Amino acid sequence: MSEVQIWEADGRILVRSPYDKEFVRGAKKLGGKWKGEAKVWAFDLDATEAVRALVGECYPGDDVVVPTGSRSGTRAASGTDQRARIDELFGRMVKTLGETLDELGDVLGLEDGPENERSSSDEDF
Repeated sequence: MSEVQIWEADGRILVRSPYDKEFVRGAKKLGGKWKGEAKVWAFDLDATEAVRALVGECYPGDDVVVPTGSRSGTRAASGTDQRARIDELFGRMVKTLGETLDELGDVLGLEDGPENERSSSDEDF
């Protein structure tokens, strides 16, 4: 079983796959262009569904993955979209960190409560 990668970049659908003569024939019929320096096939976004179908036909049962940092099936994000996505991911990270700290507190037997809370025995000096 081999790995096929499919993703979008720079307004094109890109496919990296093992050589298969049927895939090459189909890619050419769909207007795909071989980009030798990157070792990928590049297609117009309009061909996305047909490219996915071709990959499924030529590589049945193979793992199809979207490389990390890639967004398959969507246009490249604008600066505003990227900022919103970063904010979303950062928010999830902070939430996860908070939940992890809560769990750690539970394991250590720490009580929830306001930080730096002074007890009635504390005196001002």
